[in-house]
Amino acid sequence: MRILWILIKKEWTEALRSKRFLSLVVLFVFFGLLSPLTARFMNDIVKALVTDPSVAEITKYMPEPTYLDAYRQIFKNFSQMGVLIILLVFMGMVSTEKSKGTAVLVLTKGVPRGTFLVAKFISALVVFLISYGVSIGIFLYYTNLLFGKVLDSSTLPSFFFFGLFVIFMIALTLFCSTLAKSTGQSALMVVLTYFLLSILSAVPQLKAYLPNTLSAFNYPLSDAANALSQYQGPILSSLVLTAFFMVGAIMIFRKQEI
Repeated sequence: MRILWILIKKEWTEALRSKRFLSLVVLFVFFGLLSPLTARFMNDIVKALVTDPSVAEITKYMPEPTYLDAYRQIFKNFSQMGVLIILLVFMGMVSTEKSKGTAVLVLTKGVPRGTFLVAKFISALVVFLISYGVSIGIFLYYTNLLFGKVLDSSTLPSFFFFGLFVIFMIALTLFCSTLAKSTGQSALMVVLTYFLLSILSAVPQLKAYLPNTLSAFNYPLSDAANALSQYQGPILSSLVLTAFFMVGAIMIFRKQEI
């Protein structure tokens, strides 16, 4: 446990030094700020830009934005740009250290390989959760400011769902980074897997069980209990695959020659 804590502090120091943490926080804050502003003023912007009278007449029938539009916007940003940014930030967390030889320096000091990977997973998780939490706080503040309503039992579960999906993606990224010999290979493996999941989600029979189903804004949901029941398949698959990728990464890493 003491070794794990030391490694986590090491990873956290490196995240601060490399500006990995700062860059992720800034980008997620941007999403949290931009999403309610876009939802609130997009109609006004479109109307201001339209010069054709016939088109201008159509814009009169555009529905008034609600706080749900802000939710749709932020989860669109999260599930598209947000996930890709997370993959880019963490794709080299093991492969980079292997290629540079820094992993050898740590492991030769008696650090268990499993502990080495668990520390990286926990550190990546903390970096994401802090960035995600700050983004949600800013989003809720400006959504309340612009729309006068921000949370109900139908919208709250979506934050949990997306967080669970990202935890799965971090485990997948760790697995690919462990398996790969270079950061480029790791990036290719993670991105291909991500797009494969996106393609498979187009099949209705599979979508009900794929983790990336959790990355969208799931509305309406009557309450949190109903949400857990309604999305039981993606929740269970995310948890099972997260455990699978973590155990798989540890087993592979223990057998690798570094």
